[in-house]
Amino acid sequence: MSDALAEFLRQKKRMQDQQNEQHAADKEQWPAGVESFYRCLEDWLADMIEEKIIFLHYEVLHVNEHKQGAVYTRKLNLFVGGDEIEFIPSKRVSVGATGHIEMKTNNVSMDFIRDGEGIWRHLCSRTPLKAYILTKQNFRELLLSVLS
Repeated sequence: MSDALAEFLRQKKRMQDQQNEQHAADKEQWPAGVESFYRCLEDWLADMIEEKIIFLHYEVLHVNEHKQGAVYTRKLNLFVGGDEIEFIPSKRVSVGATGHIEMKTNNVSMDFIRDGEGIWRHLCSRTPLKAYILTKQNFRELLLSVLS
């Protein structure tokens, strides 16, 4: 009976160690995914940034996860004329997603998710799930729609 207990506890410890390793990997992967999203936006908006009709400002964001501890990433503020658009990373993700960023204006809120393959998508509907691959063209159309 004590052998069964020892084996049970060893198995439990192995599972806990694996979970800790996964949490550590997630803690590094998540901010890297956020940065990849920002690099795409900077690339897609480069012409307007160079013309100084769009301005970017980053703020350090502290996200505290109970199990994973503190994670630091950046929040992006995009300034267009008199309008401000915030891109706020969140650890809250949908099933099957590895990242989530909320785009907020005074009037509109939109969600972007990163799928298991690292592709960012515009989340149009949760039920039924509809998420379209985010491209330069549709991102610029989304910006136009929230600014008009």
